[in-house]
Amino acid sequence: MAFASLKKYEHTFIVVAALTIALLNTLPFFSGIFTASDSASNPFFNTGFILRRSLWQFGHAFVSMLLFIYFNYKWAPYLTPARLSKYIRLILLILYNLALLYALLWATVAFAEYTVGNPFGMRYGFFFYLWKYVLLHPLGVLIAYALKMIVRSKIIEIENYRLKEENLSIQLKTLQDQVNPHFLFNTLNTLSSVIRLGSKEEGLKFVDDLSNVYRYILDTDMARLTKVRSELKFLESYRYMLEKRFGKNLILKTDISQEVKESLIPPMVFQLLLENAIKHNQISQTTPLLISIVNDNNYIIFSNNINYKPDVGNKLGLGIPNLMKRYELMAAREVIIQQKNSQFIIKLPLIHP
Repeated sequence: MAFASLKKYEHTFIVVAALTIALLNTLPFFSGIFTASDSASNPFFNTGFILRRSLWQFGHAFVSMLLFIYFNYKWAPYLTPARLSKYIRLILLILYNLALLYALLWATVAFAEYTVGNPFGMRYGFFFYLWKYVLLHPLGVLIAYALKMIVRSKIIEIENYRLKEENLSIQLKTLQDQVNPHFLFNTLNTLSSVIRLGSKEEGLKFVDDLSNVYRYILDTDMARLTKVRSELKFLESYRYMLEKRFGKNLILKTDISQEVKESLIPPMVFQLLLENAIKHNQISQTTPLLISIVNDNNYIIFSNNINYKPDVGNKLGLGIPNLMKRYELMAAREVIIQQKNSQFIIKLPLIHP
């Protein structure tokens, strides 16, 4: 798609460049119209003659420029194979241009003779158009070379962007895959406990929520961003699973405005932050874990009280750096991490669609 668009614009550039140069080339001829007269016997002061000559000069310059530019930009590479040395290719290119110039020069003189005429004869007409081509031909070659440089840089830019996109997708997939094994281990352990200790209905409810959670994981597996609304809906199923793991010792409160629910965040963010808080803090009747998810200005604020496990402490582990990397890759915005008043706070920047 990008390359097709580039091709379209390169042809437009060539035509516009040829038209501009042809117009500038014709202005000296056309300027005589202001002092001309319909009745003048001298053709160079006759309005009709000047108009015909101006139109001829414009058309001739336009077609000539198109030939010069297209030949050097499009056709010459086929006549100078890349397998040849650059010096041989340069010599061939010069010879081809001289041949084109010579053939076009005689064709122009002959065509002018049978249309608008050569006022001073074909010999003088030959030298007139020769000097004209001395000016036009280098311009055509220069435009073709400049266009090659522009298109080459754009192609490199597009290719680099494509490779960056592919690399980005690979990195995001790798980062997402780091979450799933840890999540699966915890949920299967909880499911085992529910089946052994709970009722049949609780076990079925847990399996249903587990199914919803994994359906969401599969649906967002290749997604870079998802709506906050979808994440909160996923969180409801995940909340039930957490309650089965920790009972009333884990308290989760959410307060997100309707407007913010339409914003975007990376998928599985809440699950990652919840697991990170659970991993690093003690959870018991005497030390319950209080988690809050609210929005403030242009952020979603995830916070939990601190009661670190002795063997884990306040190390970030892989989860938070993982999240920070995902935001860096997708939104070029930073996740803010704070710790104050016995609270661990993470501010997630909202990404607006």
